[in-house]
Amino acid sequence: MAFPIQGEVVFALVPGAATPADSPFAEEDRHLLRADVKPMGSPIARTLISLPGDADAPPAEHVYKVSEGARVLLAESGGTWAVQADRYVRLNADEAQRTGLWTPSSVDGSEPVTTSAPGLFPPYGR
Repeated sequence: MAFPIQGEVVFALVPGAATPADSPFAEEDRHLLRADVKPMGSPIARTLISLPGDADAPPAEHVYKVSEGARVLLAESGGTWAVQADRYVRLNADEAQRTGLWTPSSVDGSEPVTTSAPGLFPPYGR
């Protein structure tokens, strides 16, 4: 089952996170990745995101925006869900920081780090 999401969705991939091999959302021609996802006006949730497989998966150190066409996928067995997006763009640092999914690095000059939202919602599949 799939339902359209009204408005924009922003997401940041979770670096090094494993994707369950037996996910009901796995498709041969798509990337299925763990991400912190934030639909417009909603809290951040950690879930799976399904992205087109015709290009490499995007780097985890950035935040991305889906302007339109995102869908919530629900497993027929219930209890698990994912977000599917067909088009997305990388946000610049100012836009990414406003989402709450990214924080600039400290003054030491190291690379920016992605923040995660553990504890806001239970992990996928629980």
